[in-house]
Amino acid sequence: MRDRHIPGSDSKKLVHLNTTNSMTEYHAPKPLLLTEEMAHIQLIRAIPGCGKTYLLKRKSNKFMDTDVFAGIDNMDKANMFSEAIKDREYRLSFARRLASGTKGRIVLTNLEPTWLGFTEQRVRARYAYRPEEYIEHLRLAGRDDLLDTFGEKILKSWCDGYRPLPKVIWLSAGRYLSDFVS
Repeated sequence: MRDRHIPGSDSKKLVHLNTTNSMTEYHAPKPLLLTEEMAHIQLIRAIPGCGKTYLLKRKSNKFMDTDVFAGIDNMDKANMFSEAIKDREYRLSFARRLASGTKGRIVLTNLEPTWLGFTEQRVRARYAYRPEEYIEHLRLAGRDDLLDTFGEKILKSWCDGYRPLPKVIWLSAGRYLSDFVS
């Protein structure tokens, strides 16, 4: 039974949705001790469907997306990555590769920073939608794939996971990351 990564919370636990649509909680690992070459990284965490890929295509010299960097282009690869990132050595290796590949670019991610090996200080901002607006936004954006795969309840829970976090910028339906980040 495979788990699907649910990027909903920066709390101490990470929620996964398995193929039977039941939820399982995993405790997030402690951040890694960053080496000097990793200290320059800045993260922007943004909920799926808000335009990370679009922003990356427009300004690839300024941004890097962890999904693209990890080669995640389908759910099977996302599942493999979410399993591998649980291993401390893999996280350290991924964080070092990410640091060497950023070359001053800002990292876009929908993953919890500690799962990438970074502390809260690396997070520049978070972008999310309020739950009802998120569903409306996904429909406007033509992201039926997310609605079909996860359902409204899970998608709304992703938004709820952002509520207690610092540095959250709430987007309105129909607005994208590129409207705020340049």
